[in-house]
Amino acid sequence: MPLTTPSSLPSRLGLTLLLMGWWLCLSLGAAAPVFAQGASESQVKAAFLYNFTKFVEWPSGAFTANPDTITLGILEREPLAPALEALQGKEVQGRKLVVRRCRHHEELQKCQIFFASAAEKPRLREIMGALQGLPVLTVTDEVDDFARLGGMINLTRLDDKIRFHIDVNNAAKSGLKISSQLLKLAIRPGG
Repeated sequence: MPLTTPSSLPSRLGLTLLLMGWWLCLSLGAAAPVFAQGASESQVKAAFLYNFTKFVEWPSGAFTANPDTITLGILEREPLAPALEALQGKEVQGRKLVVRRCRHHEELQKCQIFFASAAEKPRLREIMGALQGLPVLTVTDEVDDFARLGGMINLTRLDDKIRFHIDVNNAAKSGLKISSQLLKLAIRPGG
């Protein structure tokens, strides 16, 4: 799939190079270096999140409220918020990506993606419980027990690279299908 050039980002070239580097890593089956192309770790993680959306299939009813957008919900104090908000308006799967800071479970339940870093771990059990069974891709950052909490993808740092684990069972319980291309790149259990 071709990458689209960001239209409203301050550093179009930098993010484009970052995404192209990440795409190349996907194509070659390698992990993206943490500071690829001079990007910050937050930008690399945001690029991973953006690219995950290309390899997930949501059930048809997941977009009834607004069929033209994919909504990424984050909590108000999310440390990666600036990097994630830089993705605002990018196109993915023919829809515009909308990043929304949320306060309540009800707001997150209307999103297609939920992202939380380890800083939010004290609240994750409650939040994941509220999202259980809903077609919301749950992505965490550095949360070791993400699968037990109901998470589907967890970003982790391994050998100075950002890698990820995937729990396909949690995704399937919410009606989400994750592409085999993405599954091949995930860290295997125990790996």
